[in-house]
Amino acid sequence: MFLQSAGQNFSLAEGYMQLRGAEAREYLDALEKAGIEESDLRDSPLEPWFAMGKALSKKQKDKLKEPFTYRRLIDVIRAELGDTAKKSFLLTIIPNYSELSGFVHGGPTTALMVELREANILEDAKLVVSMFYCIKRYLLELATAIRPEFEADRGRLERALAEPS
Repeated sequence: MFLQSAGQNFSLAEGYMQLRGAEAREYLDALEKAGIEESDLRDSPLEPWFAMGKALSKKQKDKLKEPFTYRRLIDVIRAELGDTAKKSFLLTIIPNYSELSGFVHGGPTTALMVELREANILEDAKLVVSMFYCIKRYLLELATAIRPEFEADRGRLERALAEPS
């Protein structure tokens, strides 16, 4: 969204705001699955949110969520950056995310991941640090566009990132 907003294209951000209804639909579906009656939540401050969810079908909800899967977001970022490299840093996020997601959610590979943790810790740390500095860099770029006094901070980060390690 940052890249598009920097170019004054807010379509992704506008779509993101529509996810409120999709999240409400999922919450209502979860209530139903759990056997909790919606009437039990009468007078809830979340009632306007529930109404947003009721207005969506499952198909509409899925369509709203589709642009925000991590793979689609990476595609959008690559397109915005003009990144066509076959070995792009951004593409490395996809298998890493899949690997770590299984671990985080206690998937069947969790035991193997624990065994390999020490062997992979340096590579995982490098990925996390790279992602952190990407976020910091883009945040400073956006902040500088709004408040020019951040230019010095952005410049310092750019110079630090450019120095050989």
